[in-house]
Amino acid sequence: MNNTEERSWLEKYAPPGINLAREVMVFVFFLFCAVVYSLGFVLAYIQERRALFEWINGEAHLIENAKMVDFQKLIEGRMMGFIIVIIALAVMMIYHYAYHYTDSKIVYLMKRLPYKWEMHRRCITLPLAGLAVTAGVIAVLWAIYLGVYLVFTPQQCLPF
Repeated sequence: MNNTEERSWLEKYAPPGINLAREVMVFVFFLFCAVVYSLGFVLAYIQERRALFEWINGEAHLIENAKMVDFQKLIEGRMMGFIIVIIALAVMMIYHYAYHYTDSKIVYLMKRLPYKWEMHRRCITLPLAGLAVTAGVIAVLWAIYLGVYLVFTPQQCLPF
């Protein structure tokens, strides 16, 4: 599939004449920032894991009866960056609707089309697809972080 075919496929889900490349870049930027922010979990995990050990003559020894902080407490607030992504997607949807009423008045073209839901489809499809991608990224990151927590925490230190 070449770039022209790809563009025409994506354009049928967006308002006519909108700058799709810019919208995709903004979405990817916000998503990237949210992922980077969530990596704070790794730093918090390393800090809490180190607290399970005491260092004697340069060797790490597990502290007797030491317990790791609960996973939920470690991940708390680390996924908040994705709230900004979701808000940005809602703003994108509102922008798509407002775009139809700007100088070009595309809304009149949309109202003449035989499919009466065409404008709505073009306004909400890409933001909803972005929401699905965001939810998938959240689920994958959460699973990875839980895996790190369970695999790298000494078994006797797990809080359950």
